[in-house]
Amino acid sequence: MAIYRNVQLSFWTDNKIEDDFTPEDRYFYLYLMTNPQTNICGCYEYSYSQMARHTGYNKDTIIRLLDRFQNFHKVIQYDAKTKEVLLLNWYKYNWSKSEKTLSGVENVAKYIKSESLRNQVFSIINLVKNDTPCMPHTYPIQASVSDTVSDTDSVICNSVNKKENYKDIYTRIIKEFDISNYLLEYIESWIEYKRERKFTYKERGMRTLLKTIFEKAEKFGDEAVADAIEESISNGYQGIVWERIGKKKNVGGSYMDVVRNRVSKVDSWT
Repeated sequence: MAIYRNVQLSFWTDNKIEDDFTPEDRYFYLYLMTNPQTNICGCYEYSYSQMARHTGYNKDTIIRLLDRFQNFHKVIQYDAKTKEVLLLNWYKYNWSKSEKTLSGVENVAKYIKSESLRNQVFSIINLVKNDTPCMPHTYPIQASVSDTVSDTDSVICNSVNKKENYKDIYTRIIKEFDISNYLLEYIESWIEYKRERKFTYKERGMRTLLKTIFEKAEKFGDEAVADAIEESISNGYQGIVWERIGKKKNVGGSYMDVVRNRVSKVDSWT
């Protein structure tokens, strides 16, 4: 087993990590990928007491996080009976098609206690050997120990799905929210700004963005939200600086409020 694990900087700008992972999630995911129990197979035994010592969490928190990572984020599978965890995309960045590498993986995998996890690992080994496509929705993480899966995720083998681009996703999801045309211009500017920085929103991230903007506009007004987006772009921020919006005066909730506010300013010039 290697004495170190590499994690690329792109881990922090991955769509799923940025939009869906809490600070606690990020910490725990890094732990799962870099703790001393990790091996070439990507499936290893864990101990609640050891995890507690390493992370500072109690047993209940660890159980909650394992369940969240399996059922919500869908980046692991674990067997509570055998106390083993499988990192679903480990193979993509830690295996190769070489006979020596796959032989080493098999030598470790045959000792996996959980039958379901062992079968899943050997199934992936066979697919890699036969050069058969077996990959989840990809994210821009390119790390030797990390990657994430999509919202729908489970591993999809031997199938090619038509992927929507970010414009298609935006056009479809925006219909779910009653957002003014005035604010839509700023939202589209933000999405284009992120795209220029090599970041494109996927399904869940786009919905989270639009839902947040809609809720902030309801609370603070369209113009306050537009100002926050504009400020974030002009300062080169990776995210929208929502924490400052509450400190600014609410100038009106609706698009018509914004129009009336600006018309009144123009009238005052005469």
